[in-house]
Amino acid sequence: MTKRIPELVFLILALLPQGCGSSKPLLDTKLYSTAAGGGGYTSPDTLITVDQRGQQAAVAQAGRTPAQDALAFDPRTGALYGVQAHSSGSPNVVRIDPVTGDTTAVDLQDYVTGMAFSPAGQAYVVINLRTLATADLATGTLAPLSANGDLEIVYGIEFGGDGTFYAVGQRSPNADHDELVTLNPTTGTVTSSVALSNFYKHGDLAWHPDGHIYATNGSAFVLQIDPRSGNEIALAPGNPVLGALGGLAAWPVRVSP
Repeated sequence: MTKRIPELVFLILALLPQGCGSSKPLLDTKLYSTAAGGGGYTSPDTLITVDQRGQQAAVAQAGRTPAQDALAFDPRTGALYGVQAHSSGSPNVVRIDPVTGDTTAVDLQDYVTGMAFSPAGQAYVVINLRTLATADLATGTLAPLSANGDLEIVYGIEFGGDGTFYAVGQRSPNADHDELVTLNPTTGTVTSSVALSNFYKHGDLAWHPDGHIYATNGSAFVLQIDPRSGNEIALAPGNPVLGALGGLAAWPVRVSP
């Protein structure tokens, strides 16, 4: 009987749901970002991937993708959208070709600073760092949520695979730290909150099937956040360091059953 134990263990592991017996099913989900040029970085304005150790790698032609404040994949189509960083006004949302890195403008009704898609494919945006809204990308129509997130400043938004709506921001302009909150996706009302370290700035968010929220912070580092506790780890990139990260999105999107 003891000789059959390894076979039984192998069979049990093979029957486990994805992510329970091995981390392998999670490895095909990659974090995408844009590397902002200048400051001595080696690759100007390029679409890149960032792995769970912080390592950067170019995935599109160098210099073809301007820095973005936010990135988001449409889970229905796989289309990648970006929010153009430091744009002088609308339209500042673009669709990004993940092969060439080229961008095409998407005309929305107002100036957008953040973006995310629900698991069902509904686009959500942040207007002027403050107002949460749903967006119809075909018509450009924006529909503000009634509670506007209960946050005074919203730096980034994201949906988890189970449909949880996350945002990072501050409840007042004078707050000494950011908060990671969950929101009601219909009203924008805050349903839970954890305080984040006042040591870091926080920007765009990306949910990963490993259970963490990843965040940009205005540097080449990516922050790994435990959404339950708010604990953070700064992941330093190895060589090469292609640029400061702007926008963050995970693909493929994995929706929890």
